[in-house]
Formats: sequence, structure tokens, C-alpha cells
Amino acid sequence: MSTENNMPNGTEQEGVENAQVSEDTTAQEHSDAGQSDAEARIAELQAELDRVSKNLGASRRFERNAKETRTALETEVSELRAFKERAEKAESLLNEQAIERALTEAATAAKAKNVKMVVSKLVDRTAIKVENGVANAEDVEAQMLKTKEEFADQFDVTPVPDVARAAEGSPVGGYAKELDACKTTADIEAVMRKYGKR
Repeated sequence: MSTENNMPNGTEQEGVENAQVSEDTTAQEHSDAGQSDAEARIAELQAELDRVSKNLGASRRFERNAKETRTALETEVSELRAFKERAEKAESLLNEQAIERALTEAATAAKAKNVKMVVSKLVDRTAIKVENGVANAEDVEAQMLKTKEEFADQFDVTPVPDVARAAEGSPVGGYAKELDACKTTADIEAVMRKYGKR
């Protein structure tokens, strides 16, 4: 076999070269199209990445703001609770002082031998209501009378004087004269009880 037979002739050589060029052109076109598609896809992905990055940044800012807001709110709630506790303690203290004052006056008027002991140990303070910083007078009086009945030995008992009758022809009776002669609230109460006015 000769080598000349295996070699393509000039026309065949051109056809092969043309086919090769055509294949190269097609491959180049495919490569260019593929590269163009890849670049478009890269641009899409880059845009998506930018969008996700912005969203992530916004999300992080929101999370940071949410944490700061939560911390501020927790601090405010804590301060309000502390204020409420202080206000309740102050109100309780004022109520106790109002009860103390009212009971001290009532025990003094009832002639307690030891006012402090009667007020602090013998009277049921829980039965006395306080409104607007003032102890209810009826509750105080009821508790003092109850204490005086239960612990009579702790009070100086003023004997109830005999009823003095008005003299014949005198328009003023003994009740009015006795009231005029009273020097303390306890004396007035004793006279009123004596004549059934209380």
C-alpha cells in the first residue's frame, strides 16, 4: 500500500478543513452561547445573593432592634413593679398610721390605763377600714367598746352618777345640768348613757 492512496486529495482536504472549521465555529457558538447563559445565570445568582444579603442585613438590624426594645421594656416593667411595691408599702404605712391615731384618741377618751398597750395589743385592727387615709370612726368606736368590755381592768371606770331630777318648778332638768358640768368626752358619754341618749 502506498501512502499516496491514504492521503486525501486537495478537494477532500478542503472539505475536511471546512468541516473542521464548521465544527469549530459551531463549538465556538455553543461555547459562546453557553458562556452567555452562564454569565446570565451568574448575574441572576449574584442579584439573588445581593437580595438575600440585604434581607439578612435588615433581619439582623430588626433582631438587634427587637432585642434592644425587649431589654428596654423589661427594664420599664421592672421599674414599674418596684414603684408599685413602694406605693403599696407607703399606702399600708399611711393606713396603719391613720388607725394608730384614731385608736390612740379613742383609747384616751375611754380612759385606758395604758393607751399604747391597749392600742397595740388589745384592739382588733383588722376590723377597722381606712378610706382616703382616714380610719372609719364607727369601726374605731365599735372596736374600742368591744375592747373595753373584754378588758375592763385596763380602763378607769367612771361610775355613772345617779340621775339628778330637776327641782320642782325648774324648767331645766338634771340631764342638761350634768352635761354642762362634764369636762371630758368620757363624762359626756357617761351622762348620755345614763339618760338613755346613747
